[in-house]
Amino acid sequence: HISGSANLADVLSRMSISDDPQFDNDTENYIRFVSIQAVPEALTFKDVVNATIDDESIQQALESLRGNQRETMPAEFKPFMDELCSANGVLLRGNRLVVPQTLWSKVIQIAHEAHPGIESMKRRLRQKVWWPTMDKQVATAVKRCKSCILVSNLGSPEPLQRSRMPVEAWTDVALDFMGPL
Repeated sequence: HISGSANLADVLSRMSISDDPQFDNDTENYIRFVSIQAVPEALTFKDVVNATIDDESIQQALESLRGNQRETMPAEFKPFMDELCSANGVLLRGNRLVVPQTLWSKVIQIAHEAHPGIESMKRRLRQKVWWPTMDKQVATAVKRCKSCILVSNLGSPEPLQRSRMPVEAWTDVALDFMGPL
C-alpha cells in the first residue's frame, strides 16, 4: 500500500491545464535525431573474429592455452584459465564468447537498446558474452544513460496544483480510470 500523499497520480487522471500543447522546434529535431541515429547495428561473427585477431591480450591468452602455459596467461584471464577454450578463432569462457576490448562499448550499446536496467542487462549479457570488467562497465554505462536518468525515480513528486474552476456547468469534465481488478 502507498499512502495518498506519496502516490503520484498518472497523467491520464488529471485534466489538462493547456488546451493546445505545442512542441517547439528543438523537441521535434531531438525526436527525429533519436529515431534515426540511436539504433545500433548488430555485430557479426566476422566482426568478433577480426577484433579478436587485433586484440593483443586475447591473442596472448590463446597462445597460453595452446601451450598450456599458465605463467604466460594475461593477468585478467589467469583466474579463469581452466574455463577458457578457443573455437573458430575466438576465445570462449565456458559457452560464452570473450568479447575483444574494441567491441565492449558496442556490445553494451546493443544490450542497452531497450534500457533494461543494470541487473537485467548484466543477466542478459552473462548468458552469451564475457570480458574481465563487464559488470563494472555495464553499471557505469547504465548510470550515465541520459534516457535512464530521465525516467528514474527522482524522489518526491511535485505537489498537485488545483485546476481552475469551471465558468459554468459541464464545461470541463474529468474522469479517473481504473482497470479491471
